[in-house]
Amino acid sequence: MKNLFLFIIFLAILPLSLKAQYLGGNGRGDFMFDYAQSIIEVTATSGNPAGSYSTLKEAFDRINDGTHKGAITITVNASTTETASASLNASGSGSASFTSVTIYPTVTGLSISGTLAAPLIDLNGADHVTINGSVNGANSGKDLTITNLSSASTAGTATIRFINDASNNTVKYCQVKGCSQDPAGGVISFSTAATSGNDANTIDHNDITTAVASVRPVNAVYSLGTAGKENSGDIISNNNFFDVLKRISATTGINIDNNNTGWTISGNSLYETATINPTVSYTFTFIQVNSPTGNNFTVSGNYIGGSSPACGGTFTKANSFDNTFYGITLNVGTSVASNVQGNTISAISWTNATTAGWYGITVSAGFVNIGTTTGNTIGASTGTGSIVVTNATGDGSVYGISLLGTGTVDVENNTIGAMTVANASTLATNFYGIYRSAASGTTTIKTTPSAAPPRQAASTPVRLQPPVCRVCMEYIVMPEQPRSRFQVIPSRR
Repeated sequence: MKNLFLFIIFLAILPLSLKAQYLGGNGRGDFMFDYAQSIIEVTATSGNPAGSYSTLKEAFDRINDGTHKGAITITVNASTTETASASLNASGSGSASFTSVTIYPTVTGLSISGTLAAPLIDLNGADHVTINGSVNGANSGKDLTITNLSSASTAGTATIRFINDASNNTVKYCQVKGCSQDPAGGVISFSTAATSGNDANTIDHNDITTAVASVRPVNAVYSLGTAGKENSGDIISNNNFFDVLKRISATTGINIDNNNTGWTISGNSLYETATINPTVSYTFTFIQVNSPTGNNFTVSGNYIGGSSPACGGTFTKANSFDNTFYGITLNVGTSVASNVQGNTISAISWTNATTAGWYGITVSAGFVNIGTTTGNTIGASTGTGSIVVTNATGDGSVYGISLLGTGTVDVENNTIGAMTVANASTLATNFYGIYRSAASGTTTIKTTPSAAPPRQAASTPVRLQPPVCRVCMEYIVMPEQPRSRFQVIPSRR
């Protein structure tokens, strides 16, 4: 009796991870106790209702083979190291049958990591998957870190990939880290489609950064769709992108490439926590939409600059090399207007060795509204030095808004000012508040009645002389064109 009592006490104090597995039969030894910690636990409303696994891949494999079905929850109870891609197939593919998959950690400080020249997590046609990095899915903390340490340039290398029509998925409240060198990939990658596109996916409230300080990714987010099966309706919102810009080659924060349409990029902060010291001359691009057949993109409420979210602190680039800056750049279609609204580019100190250009907002081609509902701010409305651009030698140029190609562009309500444009040599630096090239198209610029800007020929730009030129006013620089195609209109609002 005493032994039975002690046995019951022993069972009561066992770790919660202790599992009893029924082996079948009616005799002694019908149960086997598993003393290993249950790193991953699965519950399901159909099929086998529960399972315990040591990696996320094992859990996904059991969903793919139909072991777990219906509405599925995966809890992460301890950190995992993945030695192969955790790939989740579409429901209806093979034996897989599920309505949703929800993944979250049960305690803070956990990680899913690996070093794979492939996606760490691969949503391969899977729909309705939610990866929520906050404890118990509470949407109040970034408690789960997902990291791919591989710096391979192998196609498909990513931390999280959406492919083969993966749609209606969400990644939120995670720390997502990677250093993929795949030029057609990123820390988070949207890839090709089988039938309809990788659509309506949301990346929200995450910290997205490099996995290795010395090896930055080529792109933080990258999407390259399939012609006729475009990736559409995807949302990149409220994320912090930091320390993702490379020092040794061209680099982009958010890169939406060909065969994409209808994306929303909003409320994100893109910044660097320490001074950037490039080792070669190349281009930095923070947000790029380069999908000339795509329409109805929205780039709104983003913050570019600073050393912390919302342009806090100062983003500093040293003058060791010559590096072109692009804040927001679009090359889009002409069927439905794309919108650039309410973005802020500020808190930047940018020094070049020679003459590389600096561009706040650029439209290469397409139907685009800039500031028509909520004005964008490049610099600040008052003061000086919100943005400082210095060329060490040569005849450099700074553009607040640059309109280069064909299409219809409407520019209203924007603030361009508090910028210090300087040149360390005896040469000048050219400043263009709003610049319009001689390309065909229809452009409308509206300004306040009390501050209608001068109209000047493109060959006679505003030229600011060294040693330091402070600019707190808006200029418009354009070629002479027929009024039917180009208008500068005082706003009546």
